[in-house]
Amino acid sequence: MRKKTLKGIKPFNDCWFRTCYYHQLMAGMSYFGVPSEYIVYNFATEIALDKEKGDYAYRSKDVLDEVEFVELTGVREERSKAEDVIGFVVKSIGRNRPVIVGQDNYCIPYRPELNKTHGAHFVLVFGYDVCNRTFTLIEHSFASGLDFCPRQVSFDIVAKAHKGFCDNCGQYGWSVAELSKSGDETTFARRRELINKLCEPLHRVQLGEYLQVYDIMRKTAGNNTERTMETSIQMARYLRARMLQYEKYCAEKEILIPLEKVWQCAHFMQGVAMKANHVKSAEIYGTKAVEGKLSVMLEESEKFEKAVRRL
Repeated sequence: MRKKTLKGIKPFNDCWFRTCYYHQLMAGMSYFGVPSEYIVYNFATEIALDKEKGDYAYRSKDVLDEVEFVELTGVREERSKAEDVIGFVVKSIGRNRPVIVGQDNYCIPYRPELNKTHGAHFVLVFGYDVCNRTFTLIEHSFASGLDFCPRQVSFDIVAKAHKGFCDNCGQYGWSVAELSKSGDETTFARRRELINKLCEPLHRVQLGEYLQVYDIMRKTAGNNTERTMETSIQMARYLRARMLQYEKYCAEKEILIPLEKVWQCAHFMQGVAMKANHVKSAEIYGTKAVEGKLSVMLEESEKFEKAVRRL
């Protein structure tokens, strides 16, 4: 077949969620009828605090393991390396399997990082046209946009950016993720068990440990302003993802309003951290504005946690 496009792919554009990989995963899962909520709920951030040393660590993690997630969705993510990415993708789509393809921003003509900065990027390819040598894929609507939409991109661009990904983003250990039906049946009772496990953490979220991270960051920011900036960005993204989770889960104002206020303060603190890193000075953390935002975060976090306990 010289031309084929898989039908029913829906870009995910509710908000910035984790990384572009997860936006593409949700779009790819939509082809199989999997609701985006399964991917949205399957996310948490784990915090480790060492108050004596004044240090912290954090990592994003999934709520369900890979086997459980396949059981719930009925879809497998088969990750591998593709030497001939054009042939691999055409063959996969021919078998009704959309593919998430790793790309290097350094090699993408329509990205601002072109010939400047290497960095991992992901696209969902779900169509091809051999005669015109183009793929149909999900991509940002414009270079600096956060929304995704279908675009036509040449075979050559995708192949070159894929090679750049393989050469410069080796931390992933794979370059393509083919999505396909698992073929296994999951009982209703098991699905209910997995859904309960997926949603259960939303009933016991506490923000106190995240606020303690801000306390440690303020005290240690002068030692490493770059690390403080990166952490502040991740904390703000985490809170925005939590907002999306509760918007989809219950949409209760008693939860969403204080959580949004906490996120707004976290967004402010992100800006503070970026400025501190720019001037290589942590003095800004001693201002009344910062004290005020942290006070609001504490007050609104308590309201949020009381509302969550009533779920």
